[in-house]
Formats: sequence, C-alpha cells, structure tokens
Amino acid sequence: MRRIRPILPYALIMICCFYALPPLLRDQIEESVLLLAVLPGLCFLCAVVYGWRHRISWVYPCTTALLFVPAVFLFFDWGALIYVAAYAVIALAGCLIGSFLSGTKA
Repeated sequence: MRRIRPILPYALIMICCFYALPPLLRDQIEESVLLLAVLPGLCFLCAVVYGWRHRISWVYPCTTALLFVPAVFLFFDWGALIYVAAYAVIALAGCLIGSFLSGTKA
C-alpha cells in the first residue's frame, strides 16, 4: 500500500484522460491525434510530475499501462494494444526525467 498511495492522484488523472476523452471523438483523424499526441503528452506530463515529486518506481509505468488496457477494448480497435507498451515506456521516461530534475537518485 505504501507504493500505491502516491500513485493514486496520478492514476485518477490518467483514468480521466483514458476514459473521458475518447467518447468525444468524431472521426478517425481525431482518434489518431488522441492516440499519437494528446494521450502520450498527458501521460508524459503526469509521469514527469510524479518522478519529480516522488522517487522513481516501476509501479507507476505498469499502472499507467494497465489502466489503458480496458480503454482499448471500450473505445479503440485491437491495433491500439501497441499503445499499452508505448504508454508504459513514455511513463517510465517521464519518471526518469522527473526524478533527474528533482535531484533524487533512482
């Protein structure tokens, strides 16, 4: 529970992004922009803030990836499963950068 508690506010933000934005889409181009720019940007931003405020943890990128899996089946097609791994890597990179910016050793 000690590792999960700091992740909760960031997980709630990612849940809102993953599940509130896709229903607003109207066409394929907006879906592509969401998957390729908006969600990775928000994922990276949250991860940088998490890494800056807390030390780096492997739990945060895994949580981010697992939170996106149901969204793939609810809003996107099977081809969007690759973004699960991509968002995990983006979250890990953001955590590393945030940790580096704060001066906390990994």
